Amino acid sequence: DAEENEGSELVAGGDTSRSSTPTLMECGIDLTEAAMKGELDDVFGRDKEIMSCLRTLVRRRKNNPCLIGEPGVGKTAVAEGIAQILVAPKLLDNADEILERNDDGSFVDQEKFKRLIKLASMCPPRLKGHRIVTLELANLVAGTKYRGEFEERLQNILEEVTNEHTVPTVLFIDEIHTLVGAGSTEGGIDAANMMKPALSRGKLQVIGATTISEYRKHIEKDAALERRLQPLLVKEPSVKDTVNILAAVAPKYGEHHGVTYTPLALEAAAKLSERFITDRFLPDKALDLLDEAGALVHIEQSLGDDDDVDPIVTEETISQVVSEWTSVPIGKLESKETDRLMILESQMGERVKGQSRAVRSVARAVRRARSGLRDASRPIASFMFCGPTGVGKTELCKTLAETYFASEKDMVRIDMSEYMEKHSVSRLTGPPPGYIGYDEGGQLTEAVRRSPHSVVLLDELEKGHPDVLNILLQILEDGVLTDGKGRTVSFKNTVLVMTSNVGSRRILEVSTEHKKREEDRKLRKKEEDRMLRRKIQEGENVQRKIPKKKKVRGSVEWDQNHNGSSSIASQLETEEVVMSSLLKNPEATKLITEAANKPDIMKAMSTAMTGSPADILRLSNKNPNVEEFLKKLWTSLDVTDPIETNTDTTNNSTEEVIITDEDEENDFVYGLYKQFKIFSKVNGA
Repeated sequence: DAEENEGSELVAGGDTSRSSTPTLMECGIDLTEAAMKGELDDVFGRDKEIMSCLRTLVRRRKNNPCLIGEPGVGKTAVAEGIAQILVAPKLLDNADEILERNDDGSFVDQEKFKRLIKLASMCPPRLKGHRIVTLELANLVAGTKYRGEFEERLQNILEEVTNEHTVPTVLFIDEIHTLVGAGSTEGGIDAANMMKPALSRGKLQVIGATTISEYRKHIEKDAALERRLQPLLVKEPSVKDTVNILAAVAPKYGEHHGVTYTPLALEAAAKLSERFITDRFLPDKALDLLDEAGALVHIEQSLGDDDDVDPIVTEETISQVVSEWTSVPIGKLESKETDRLMILESQMGERVKGQSRAVRSVARAVRRARSGLRDASRPIASFMFCGPTGVGKTELCKTLAETYFASEKDMVRIDMSEYMEKHSVSRLTGPPPGYIGYDEGGQLTEAVRRSPHSVVLLDELEKGHPDVLNILLQILEDGVLTDGKGRTVSFKNTVLVMTSNVGSRRILEVSTEHKKREEDRKLRKKEEDRMLRRKIQEGENVQRKIPKKKKVRGSVEWDQNHNGSSSIASQLETEEVVMSSLLKNPEATKLITEAANKPDIMKAMSTAMTGSPADILRLSNKNPNVEEFLKKLWTSLDVTDPIETNTDTTNNSTEEVIITDEDEENDFVYGLYKQFKIFSKVNGA
């Protein structure tokens, strides 16, 4: 009894008996006593939240902080950190009893002594001598068989805590939202309503902790309870802060498992857990990863024969654990996996025939992702397979799932023909709260959440409703999708494939046309000579042959009506006739000489040499004189004075035409010809 009283006096700051709060100690745990005995882990990276909570506790009114945050961010650790601060002054006063000294009088554990000084300096004077007790509502309700037993037990606790002869006590209620409705029966009241009077009078102080969703669901709806609590948001720490937290707690985990953690292992635990474990929060998931890796090395060490090797948790150990948890290959490529990646293309090609390009693209994407050369914020790869039914689009996805992802079961197939209605989008992500199937989740999000490393096939994409397709933008851009419960599902380790047979008929037509053009091109290459062929209208006799120097290819229909400048341009298509006649025809030369005094016609001639065909047409349409000049120029050309004459005037025929290089000596005529040639082709002559 004397030892118990001595320990109680040290813990409770002068209270010589813990029996002053028997009901509370039956249903709760004294955190300050646990901190005094060194049973609580040191808290790192939460100094800001701890100081905010201490400021709230020393307020005159509304001095009940409520820690709000996602599961695993460290809400309970904040309460434990406050308990360590409250006992730090007393521990510092008794440092000689709890810390060993060296021969020179200095403390052996200098780091612990410095931390004790820091914690003692953070303790507000108003809170010295206080204690924090965790109230377990499950223990409070346990054993209450009859009506009134729960209320009586809770009332006894409130009287013990508010008794002025008791050590000042702050209740820590984890999952404080469970107060709402706890112990209530028909016609009775719950725990929250029983505690409200003591909270409003300021006789009872509590520290609550709950998640954001539960706070909104339960506490915000109870305005009277909410106004008595001061919400404090506990955010998820960054990866950098998490690494510092892991470095601080690693010695305790190492001591427990008998292993040593390397700095790279701590960094990998924070980064890999953040990247691959998306449904939990830091630092909880990183600490679990650290603990699991230590247990893995400890067991391997005990099963091994070499006891001289120090058990060390390395970066590869962390990667191995993450791979086991997520089924995603992580870490350095081993020789076996490297060989499998190198022959991936040939393995897939053995099953999928005739699609070498698609197989090559898919294989390259997988190799690129496995080697780390990809955007980690998006899916491994995104493909759109288009083609007629039966060419192997779906088969290629099954082949990829079997050859690289181990089994065809690692393929999530969504038939988009089942999502043709606008409301069907809820089936992919899960219906909102209040609708049937809310607890089941979405068909797409749940499948990927259970199998994060897989092939996601959206078959016949064009059959889905446009609103259904809009959700794919989030997957393609950010690699994540939020389901109906507000959970974020990661698609960053999936291969997203969309198939469609839209335009398959046109694809076949284009393919056939392309094949035909290729055959024609190959045939033309085999021809030794290809001469200019032109049709001879009935009644014309225009064949002309000049000593061979140059061959020209082309075909044109002759028009004797000369209707409009477009038609004139078509007549000037025949290169050898224009140049040979214009150079040797005095009337044509006279027309050009007379036009030298007419600016509009000279401008048209200049345009013929330097401008575009559209400019020529525009000038001739605006100015009748230009069009009349071009008509006269064409009429003056002696196209019916050939060296050799074809006397066949009954039927159209095609004749070979050969011109010489000397016909290109006149720059103006040649430039005029080139412009009109282009012009005639543009206008379909």
